[in-house]
This record gives sequence, structure tokens and C-alpha cells, in this order.
Amino acid sequence: MIMTFLHKFILASIILIVPNDYKPVYSNKQRIIDFSKDIEASIENNPQYILFDGNDKKFVMATILVAIAWRESGFRQDIQTCVVKGDNNRSITSFQIMKPWALSKKVEIIRNINNEKIIYYKWKKHFSESELCNSVELASEQAMQMFSLNQSLCTYGAPRNYFAGYGSGNCKNPLKVTDNLCYMWYNLSKKTGLEGANCYKNKEIKFVNKEKTNEKISKIVNSYLNG
Repeated sequence: MIMTFLHKFILASIILIVPNDYKPVYSNKQRIIDFSKDIEASIENNPQYILFDGNDKKFVMATILVAIAWRESGFRQDIQTCVVKGDNNRSITSFQIMKPWALSKKVEIIRNINNEKIIYYKWKKHFSESELCNSVELASEQAMQMFSLNQSLCTYGAPRNYFAGYGSGNCKNPLKVTDNLCYMWYNLSKKTGLEGANCYKNKEIKFVNKEKTNEKISKIVNSYLNG
């Protein structure tokens, strides 16, 4: 199987974040391979939602999406496909995005009022629930939109604030549960060879040694595929 480095990295991130032989990840490997491929596609096709700096920012976004999916759904198929929903049926997909924002895009509105150009933003529905629940790529794209929105709004903050905004809607008040998600992301970053991840500071996050990381990631993926 030919896989890009980003695809392998995402798959390895999933393997590294779950316990050994965790059933939802090991019982149907093709689903997880497809899941990681769909996350890759969402990252590649939506650079506007990646607000990190540096050459390795796609991989940083990948670890964030994997950490969120693990915390919010445990990679369970019934949550992925919205058979099981959270928050009184308001939160859907592996990333547990709350409706109506899960189905919407933040769009720019331009109006001319008294010969003055006025720009403002509003949420506009773009997708059906069925579309989102049947596409990990689309769900991942929407999760990226929500995370990046918190990055842009919490300009004074750090990653723990972005996770707080994603998880609770309030980036100014991190909770224990959202801090735990940030620590989970931090630990995953270290395991995957990314240096600079910090829940309390904004720093450039990059590979310590990309060649060595590629070798490690390849071994993890090969063991998973052949096990």
C-alpha cells in the first residue's frame, strides 16, 4: 500500500494515542486507514484553517484532529456515523461538533450602506447532517474550521485556550476536561517527533529530525498493517 508521509503520520498518531489492541482501531483496520486518509484530505484541501507557523504545520493540525477525535469519540464507528450523538443529540461525528455550527460555514457578507462598504460575518448552513455523518473528510474540515476560529478569536491565548473554545465555547475559561485534551495533544506531539508543542505558550512546532521520525512512523504503520 502506497501512503504519503502525512497519511502515515496520521495513522501512526491514531495508533500511538490508543491503548494496545483497542478494539475500535484494531478490529476494522481498513476503516481506520480510510479515516486517516480522509483527515489527510481535509488538511490538504483547507490550508485556510491551518493558522500555525512553520513548515510542519500540517502535521501539527493532524495531531490536533487525532487528539480531538480520540477524546470526543474514541474512534468509534457508531459515533463517527452519528448513530450515537452527544449533548442531547446536538453534537455529531467523531469530532462532536455542535449543531447548527457543525453544518454551517462562517461567511463574509459585504454591504454598501450610505456609500460605505460594510463587512460582517454570519453563519450559513452549507451541509445536511447526513452529509457530515457520512464523510470523515467533511467532518474533519468542520472541526478544523471550529478550531481555527478559536485561534483567530483568542489572539491573547495559547493552545489550552483554543481547546477550551472548541470544547466549551469559551476560550477565556479553560476547564479541566479541555486542559486534559490539550495535555493529550502535547503528549501525542512528543510521541510523533514534534518539538515545541506547549499548552501555555505559542511556539513554532516542528520535527526534531524528520528523517528519523519517518522511519519510526513507517515501522509503527507497517506493524499495524501486518499484525
